Formats: sequence, C-alpha cells, structure tokens
Amino acid sequence: MATRMWWIIDPSAAHCFYNEPKPDNVDIGRHTRNSVVPGDKFENRKVVDLLVHPKYKGNQGDPDVAIMKLERPSRMTPVKLSKNSNDAKPGTIVTVIGWGKCSMNGSCNEISELKHGDLKMMPQAQCKNQLKFPNLEFTPTVEICARDTAKKTADCNGDSGGPIVKRGANAAADIQVGVVSWGPFNCLAGPSA
Repeated sequence: MATRMWWIIDPSAAHCFYNEPKPDNVDIGRHTRNSVVPGDKFENRKVVDLLVHPKYKGNQGDPDVAIMKLERPSRMTPVKLSKNSNDAKPGTIVTVIGWGKCSMNGSCNEISELKHGDLKMMPQAQCKNQLKFPNLEFTPTVEICARDTAKKTADCNGDSGGPIVKRGANAAADIQVGVVSWGPFNCLAGPSA
C-alpha cells in the first residue's frame, strides 16, 4: 500500500479529503485500530502533502483518488498499481480491504480489526444498469465495479479509500486495480464502484 519512495498511492478516495485538512500521520500496514497485536508490524509516517486528483470537484463521476507524500519513505513491500485493464476484466476475483461497517443493522459500526472480502468484477454495461441511484450514476470512464453475487460480502460505509486488489501468488505479486469509492446504501443490495 505504499511505495518505497515517498508516496502512498492508496489509501484513499478523494472524497475522504475533499475540503478537509490533510492528516498529520498515517499508519502503514496496521491491522488493528485501537491496539497493537504482538507480531503486527506497521509504520507510522508523518504526512507532508496531500494531493487530490485535480479533476475531483466533489461530484460523483469525478476521479475519486488522492495520494499522500510522506516525510520519509516506507520500508513495507509496495503493492503494484495496475497498468493493464485486463487486471480488472469481468469475472476477475478481487479483494476489497477496509475499516467500514460489517453490517447495516448497526451491530458493529466501528470495527477494531481491518477486514477484507472477495468480490467479482462485473461488466461495465451491467454496472451502469445496476448502479443508478438519486444523484449517483456509474461512470465507466473513471470507475470499475464489483460484487459478491452470493451477497455475503460487500464493501460498506467506512471502506472508502480502501484498496481493490487482484491477488497474486504472494503479497509481492498483488496488483491494486482500484480504490473503493461508493455503492448502494444497503451494502449487500448491489454492486459498488
């Protein structure tokens, strides 16, 4: 999730920072929110700059991505960024990772451990047809979408900015194909972009 240089490409969606002050620090590789688990290795870095995509103006359909510049580089293994649209072709299994809700009934609004789930990439036409809500519509030029057709796993409120990753044979072979941005209010009701 971080480059060995000075930039974190993920996480985040631009809407997490739009018209907000940049965060002071970021934890890289952390798996628990409020405690440190023995053996859990993470790094804390000062954020010196935050760049929101210049075309993001707070509207749905704008490129919803931001990057952070760190005071010093991370030593964590970086996740490669996709350079090939085939990495996210329909039917590809991807993993979403985030700190969002684990249910819509309010039984666990703030989770303490980072969660992940596997979703299947959907065809653009199907995304455009199924992702229509008041003031929200899927934009195929800047968005991809995925879902769990069994409706057991979904990204949810609070997962925005988390990575969408095509898993490789090992962590060094993982490829990030996107960033969680939005989806239906009832997280399991449909696909998310």
